[in-house]
Amino acid sequence: MYIPVSPYLPTLPLEIRFLVPDGKLINNCGYLADFQHKYCAFDNDNFKAERLRNPMANQISDDTFELSVGSYLQSAYRFRIGFTTESCFSSEDHLHGGFEEYNLIFYRTCAPTATATNAPSV
Repeated sequence: MYIPVSPYLPTLPLEIRFLVPDGKLINNCGYLADFQHKYCAFDNDNFKAERLRNPMANQISDDTFELSVGSYLQSAYRFRIGFTTESCFSSEDHLHGGFEEYNLIFYRTCAPTATATNAPSV
């Protein structure tokens, strides 16, 4: 699923929430390792962003997750919803399709720097 993000989103994590039927569990499979994650270049003197080695997907509650979307031009994360907590570690053949897989791909253009827009520095 492709999800557009505002170019003006700060480098803060984004929270997502899943609503699932009773009895089903949300499995956070983390970032997609085979996806080409790209950073926004935030190198001006007024703003320094910490560059993460890999995108982060942290569970905050049973149904809420914090994703490091704000630090990236594009990033991707995988979640599986099923009846077991082991969905991320099983192949589709092993569980006979016993889970739904969601690949969330966030993308944006990076905000222009203050000098590029002639905006006053802060």
